[in-house]
Amino acid sequence: MLSLPTFQAKPANFTINYGLAWQYESSLFNTDSAKLHNLVITDDFVRRLFLHTNLGNIGYNCFNRYINDVQTPVISICQSAQADDPSAECSTGPIKFWTPGGRSTYDPLLVRATISACLTVLQFSASYALQVQHGENGIYDHWFSTYGPQGAHQLSCISGIADPPWGFQIGLILSLLRGWSGRAQHR
Repeated sequence: MLSLPTFQAKPANFTINYGLAWQYESSLFNTDSAKLHNLVITDDFVRRLFLHTNLGNIGYNCFNRYINDVQTPVISICQSAQADDPSAECSTGPIKFWTPGGRSTYDPLLVRATISACLTVLQFSASYALQVQHGENGIYDHWFSTYGPQGAHQLSCISGIADPPWGFQIGLILSLLRGWSGRAQHR
């Protein structure tokens, strides 16, 4: 006798029209503010809009959703006799799909100073970003209900490299984040 395999939800399903993430970027201004000997200071303001970002492996069946302490998926849970019946209209677990429906924006003001000294043996760079980033911070029953701030508001970075004539290099990178808003805001 031929037995048919039972349907099991796979962890890596993709939506039919799975689009690739992409971005628009517009630079509102970009200037070389100062050039003094070996010192260059630049600043620019850009706006990046990211579309079709991955929202993650979303359970469209809401299998793990609880309302008033009762598990309430969209498709009802299979009883023991229905679990092996392929014609039963029920589910035995979550039905998940990778979903490229997200959107985020990134608006930074970037300032950078670079200095080279001793015929390119030493090079140091200091940069600062005052930034605002918004995007999805998790998916619940209502998409985009957690759209809000992401990341730090201020980012400072100091980097340097020394290239002595002895055949090796020494590098330094130091970053500092300030004003982290890493909390989901459920509306």
